Amino acid sequence: QPARPRPKLQRSSSTSINQSLRSIYNTTNQSFRILKRQSSTLIESINSNLPATPTGWALSALSLCSMGLQYELRLQKELTAPPIVFCQANCGSRGVLNGRMERLYSKLALPTVISSNNG
Repeated sequence: QPARPRPKLQRSSSTSINQSLRSIYNTTNQSFRILKRQSSTLIESINSNLPATPTGWALSALSLCSMGLQYELRLQKELTAPPIVFCQANCGSRGVLNGRMERLYSKLALPTVISSNNG
């Protein structure tokens, strides 16, 4: 069998497609210009608020380190807190291992009445 010829690509002569593509191009181009203008304004405001002296840089670095240390200490405190542990009512002298669970257990535990029906 002889090889079939490849179909040829034809350029669209429709003006509506060309106009819509041109409109999309113009819209995205305008959006990029606005974004570039806003980002340059943001960079300028950041640059104007940076410290100008070595002492200012040292204080900024110190405050940043202090905030990081505070965050780490708070996180460590949360992660090393005693866990909430459930246990049966007859374990230990108090029944529940920590105060929060003891209060919860006392709210949830209702006095049980055992009644037997012999009949």
